[in-house]
Amino acid sequence: MTHEYEVIGTLLIVDDEPNILTALVRLFRHDGYRILSASSGQEGLSLLAENEVGVIISDQRLPGMSGIQLLSKARETWPDTVRIMLSGFTELSSVTDSVNKVAIYKFLTKPWDDDALREAVRKAFHLNQVTRENTHLNNALKTANETLIQWNQELEQRVVTKTREILRNQNMLRASQEILAHLPLPVLGIDPDGYLVGDSCISE
Repeated sequence: MTHEYEVIGTLLIVDDEPNILTALVRLFRHDGYRILSASSGQEGLSLLAENEVGVIISDQRLPGMSGIQLLSKARETWPDTVRIMLSGFTELSSVTDSVNKVAIYKFLTKPWDDDALREAVRKAFHLNQVTRENTHLNNALKTANETLIQWNQELEQRVVTKTREILRNQNMLRASQEILAHLPLPVLGIDPDGYLVGDSCISE
């Protein structure tokens, strides 16, 4: 069977039944994932806080909190994780509404088909990778936009400052021209001896 998605990442499996947890770990151990396992929702949250998890597989019935509650908390704090519910067929109807609210990627029933579950996890990791790349690009775009806004604000301030400087110089020049315009102009001439003299020294 040829698989399209070859994405390496961390897989968290949460189930309170030791034999199921062991079987799931064994199922994925040759697929290249880093596998973490937990037997309760609280333990799963602790592992999420300490590790960068790409995909979560959780049972619905867990001690302390339900799988829906676990995946809901995971979505709130680590929204890029892809969430898969693996539970009994009889619970499907009772959790359908909650599944939609928590935005669970897949709901698979026990007993599971190995190939179908592995393929679902491969696609989930591919989705996680795309989501993380989009998040990174969006953050980079946001940073670039914030930098551009800052540059524009600085440029606008420089333009305002330069405009004020130009207006101030223009006002100073205009005032100087007005002062010069009101100064009396001297009458110059050459006396009989060939010296430059003002109007008060010119003989009639």
